[in-house]
Amino acid sequence: MNPGHYSDKVYDSYVDKAKSATTTAAYWSNLRHAEARLQSQAGIIPLYYVKESHLVNDKLTGVAYHMAGFADYTRASK
Repeated sequence: MNPGHYSDKVYDSYVDKAKSATTTAAYWSNLRHAEARLQSQAGIIPLYYVKESHLVNDKLTGVAYHMAGFADYTRASK
């Protein structure tokens, strides 16, 4: 989660809370707070964000939705 080893007490607390979150909403909320703190403290400009939209039939089963927002259709069936 922190390949650059950036350290700040507030940032670190948000990352720790995200790592121990028990819900997806809490996980992403803490990561968003950590990102906001990082951007307010460090000279970082995000160059690219991945965003995808998928139209999925309700009858499709076996799709795995990962924490990072990616859909895995390898085990999907109708």
